[in-house]
Amino acid sequence: MESSVSFLIIIILTCIFLSAFFSASETALLTLNKYKLQTAVLQNRYGAKSADKLLKNSDKLISTILICNNSVNIAASSLATILGGIVGGDIGIAIATGILTFVLLMFSEIIPKTLAVKFPEAISFTLAPLLFIVYKIVTPIVFVFNIFTILFFKVFRIEQNPKKSQLSNEELRVIVKESQTLVGKDHSDMMNSVLDLEKVNVEDVMIPRHEIVAIDIEDDIKSIIRQLNQSPHSQVVIYRESFEKQIIGMLRIREAYRLMMEANEYNKENLARAIDEPIYIQEGTTLTRQLFNFKKAKRKIGIIVDEYGFVIGLISIEDILEEIVGNYTTNSITDEQEDINYIAQGKYLIDGQAKLRDLNRKFSWDLKAEDVRTLNGFLLDKFQDIPAVGSQYTHNNLVLTVKEVSRKGILQIEIIDLKRYKTTPEKK
Repeated sequence: MESSVSFLIIIILTCIFLSAFFSASETALLTLNKYKLQTAVLQNRYGAKSADKLLKNSDKLISTILICNNSVNIAASSLATILGGIVGGDIGIAIATGILTFVLLMFSEIIPKTLAVKFPEAISFTLAPLLFIVYKIVTPIVFVFNIFTILFFKVFRIEQNPKKSQLSNEELRVIVKESQTLVGKDHSDMMNSVLDLEKVNVEDVMIPRHEIVAIDIEDDIKSIIRQLNQSPHSQVVIYRESFEKQIIGMLRIREAYRLMMEANEYNKENLARAIDEPIYIQEGTTLTRQLFNFKKAKRKIGIIVDEYGFVIGLISIEDILEEIVGNYTTNSITDEQEDINYIAQGKYLIDGQAKLRDLNRKFSWDLKAEDVRTLNGFLLDKFQDIPAVGSQYTHNNLVLTVKEVSRKGILQIEIIDLKRYKTTPEKK
């Protein structure tokens, strides 16, 4: 009798262990990050390939685990009932059932699954090879159960293979944000900026029409060379007669000088050999699309036109890259003409041509208006006219005061950010 009791105890403990094995395997595999799994497969980590194979047939995997787990649990309950009856009769059966229920809950469900959630990779890769063997052995039984499952789905018209949902931009942002502690804030910001490219159009970051450096090919060669020497850019627009009538192309300044020095002749014929045919970009094109267009055309600069074909600005590949990595170029002209002057904490004097997008990103403001890109345009849209000096407009926590105007628009605006300005010692 003692030998039979010992034998039953050993089998019950084995069933409890197997139940814990299946519970931990199920939770670990189903909570395993698929991107980390693919990385582990590429790194050829132990157990990663087995885990990948199991998850590729997740429906069969779940059926296998359920069949095996329920089988060992039923077996353990049956054997515990027999053991309780042998040892203590009816009372022994009740005691054995209570003890087994507690043990199964604690050591076969709660503890294994909690550990699996905390260490999904380690447990998945450790248990996957053994589970894969069980998966192969139980395949015929799973096949029979799957037939009934398929019939059930057909009767109730349930789709068996629903389309896998794609990650949206917002979901990708959450992933990037969660990984910030691993990749660093700078890398995280860059990845978010890449996602933003799809939302930003070329006219949001372009050099506006009135700031484009352009040279008339009809000027004498000395005047052209003088303008090239004064240009802060590597390329300039070349036109004939007027900028609006005929744009010839983009002149590569360094190449033009090289060609003229090789020929030892500073004339328009040699200069013209460095002119590339212009590429035109329709307004409304996203930065993502234009980045690919530049790559396809093997060009760096494009001229932006509106629906009527009028030139409204110019954009370069550097402008797009700066949207990703931030400003990394310096310009002697823009350095002298700062758009933002700090008066006090939360109080600024800003040029009317400052871009709303740059201000919103720098100060986390929410200055928006339809078809408007500059601070001057924002206030003109609100006032519906050129306001007088001293006119004020309040937007959320911002107080905008007109400080200087001209016949064409607003030149200087003072902005007080009440959230920041209230905390200054001077205000207190």
